[in-house]
Amino acid sequence: MDVLGLLAVLPLFFHRNHPVLQQSKQKLAPPSRSARAGRITTTIRPFQILSPRGMLLPVGDASSAWRGSDGTIYVNHQSLALLGLTVSEVDGTDGVELSAAGIGVVRVEKTSAPGRQWDGMIKLGDVASATKSRVILDAKLPLARLQTSVSAVFAERETIRIASHLPIRPVLVRDRESGKVIIDIPGAAVTNVASPTVPDGATYKNIRVGQYQDNIARVVIESPDVDKFRLIQGENASEWIVSSATAEPLPAAVTVAPRALPSLVVRSAAFPAKPAPFVTPVTRAEALASPHGIDFVIETAKLPWFRPVIVGNQFILDINLDDPNQLLTDLFTKIDNGLLGTSEWSSGMGWGKRLTITLSQPTRFVINVDPNGRLKVSLREQVGDETSLPLAGRTILVDPGHGGNGSTGTKGVDGRLEKQNTLPIALATAARLDSLGANVVITRDNDVDPGLKERPAISNRVDADAFVSIHCNDAVRSSAVNGSLVFYHMDSPLCLDLASRISDRLGNEVSTIKKLGVRSDKTIYKNDGFAVLRLSSSVGVLVEAGFMSNASDAASLANPATQQSIGTAVANGILDFLLANAGRETRYVKGKVSKEVVPNPADANPPLDNPSIQ
Repeated sequence: MDVLGLLAVLPLFFHRNHPVLQQSKQKLAPPSRSARAGRITTTIRPFQILSPRGMLLPVGDASSAWRGSDGTIYVNHQSLALLGLTVSEVDGTDGVELSAAGIGVVRVEKTSAPGRQWDGMIKLGDVASATKSRVILDAKLPLARLQTSVSAVFAERETIRIASHLPIRPVLVRDRESGKVIIDIPGAAVTNVASPTVPDGATYKNIRVGQYQDNIARVVIESPDVDKFRLIQGENASEWIVSSATAEPLPAAVTVAPRALPSLVVRSAAFPAKPAPFVTPVTRAEALASPHGIDFVIETAKLPWFRPVIVGNQFILDINLDDPNQLLTDLFTKIDNGLLGTSEWSSGMGWGKRLTITLSQPTRFVINVDPNGRLKVSLREQVGDETSLPLAGRTILVDPGHGGNGSTGTKGVDGRLEKQNTLPIALATAARLDSLGANVVITRDNDVDPGLKERPAISNRVDADAFVSIHCNDAVRSSAVNGSLVFYHMDSPLCLDLASRISDRLGNEVSTIKKLGVRSDKTIYKNDGFAVLRLSSSVGVLVEAGFMSNASDAASLANPATQQSIGTAVANGILDFLLANAGRETRYVKGKVSKEVVPNPADANPPLDNPSIQ
C-alpha cells in the first residue's frame, strides 16, 4: 500500500472502536531506582562506533560492539570492514590481520567480551593502536569516535595529496569571495604534519594545514581561481588528491569503497546540545497490523524531539518523552503478522526514552509528522533486492511547503492556495520513494505549518541523505511566465547536482509544465540563500513545481494526475542523484557565502514571490 492509499484508510484503522486497537489514557510509572541501577550495572551494553568515513558499526547480537562494566569497548572483528579495513584470519592463532593503505598490515589479538563468550571480539583500544588512531568517548551517548590522523600533505605543482592512516571522506568547498579552497576531513586530526611549501610554478599561492574542530582536520589552499580545483580519490580511500590541473568542475561522483549493507549502517546524527524539555504525558497511542507491516501513532502535548533509525533487525525510536505509554507496547504483543517481534520502552541517552521494536525481516519506515504533537510511524517489509529497492537504507526528508492559516503560500489565478498543491505533490514524492525502498519522513501530512526552522531541523534530526522542499511559484510581473524551477543552495556542487537531476526528470516526465532549469538560491537572497536549505545539514533543494500566476501551469498544478507525475519525477531525480553518488557522503560542509550573484541565463530570470521560504 502506498502512502496515498495509507492516508485514505488510516481513519478507519485508527477508529477507537476498531477490534485490534486500544487507546490509552494511562501513564507508565517511571522505572524504579533499583531497575535503573540494574540496567546501569549490567555486565555489557550495546555501543556504537563512528569511523572517519561517517559510519557507525552496528549494534546487536550478530555483529556488534559492546562496552563492558569496566569501560572496555569490544568490537566483533568481522565488523571492522565497515571502517574500510581488510580483515584476514590467521590460521592456527587467536589473531587477525588488519590492512589498509595507510597502515600496511598489522595484527591484533582476539578476545572474549564478558557475557559474550565466543571468539571474534577485539578490544577497540587495540584496534586504535594498530591503526594509529585514537578513541574519543562521548560524554552522554553510548558512542565512541575512532579518530584517524592525517599522515602527510604533499604539495606538487598541480596537485596537493592528502594521506591518512584510515580511509576518510573529505569535503571540498570553494570560497570565491576569499579565494580559498577549503578541504574538511571529518573524523581526522592533524598532529605532526606541517603546512607544505608551495612549489615553484604552482597555480596556487599558499597552503595551510590545521585542526578546524576537535574531530575535523582542515586544509586551506589560496588561489586566484578556485573553480578549477577538484577533489578525486587516489588509489584508495586513504589518499585524496586536490587537483588544479584542469578547469573541470568537481565530478558528480567520487569513487570510494562500496558501502556496507544499509541495514547494518547507522550514520551519525544531530543530538540535542542539552536535554530537551520533557513532554508528558503521551495523550494517545494506537497501533495496527497492516498489509505492509505495522503502523502506530504517538500523540503528545507538542511535537517531541525524535530520532528514528533501523539497526540490523531493530527499529529504534529515541524520543524526549518523560513517561511513554506502556499500553502501546502491550498492544504490539497482540499483533502477529510475521514481522513484529518484541518491543519495549527503556531509558534513553540521558534526555528521554527509547522504543525498541525487534523485527523478523528487513524493514523500512515512513514517518508522518504533525507539528501539533503527532508522530505516525509505518514500518514496512523490505521485500526485494538492490535492483528493486535501490534506495534501501537511505532516509529522505520530504517537505510540503507552507500549510496552516499563517503560511498559505501564494494564491493562484484559479483561486487555489499554494499549500493545497504542495501537499499532494509531496505525498506522491514520498510514495514513490517508499516504493524504491527508502526511509521517508514527511514534515506535514495535513493543513498545518511546521514552521520555517522546524522543517530543516527535522531533517537534521533524522540524519536525512537528502532534503527536498516542494513549492509553487508566482510571477508578480507577468502572468505569461511559466515552468518548473529547482533551486539549489549557494555554490554547493552537491546541491546543484541534485537540482539538475530533478529538473531533468521534471522536463522529461511532466508534459504539461515546461522545464526552466535550475538556479542558486543566492540569486534571490544573495548573502545566505533560503533558510530551509541553509539550515539543513543534508544536500537539499527547493522545487518550484510551476507558476500559479500562469493559467496553464495553475490548471496543471491542480490536476491530481499532474501532481502525481510531478511527485514521481522529483523522487526519480533523487534516485538518480543517490545512485550516482552511492559511495559519497551527501551531507556537506557549507563554506562562507559568496556575495557574487550570477543568474542562470537559461532560466530567463523568472521571479519568485515566496518570501516566507527565506
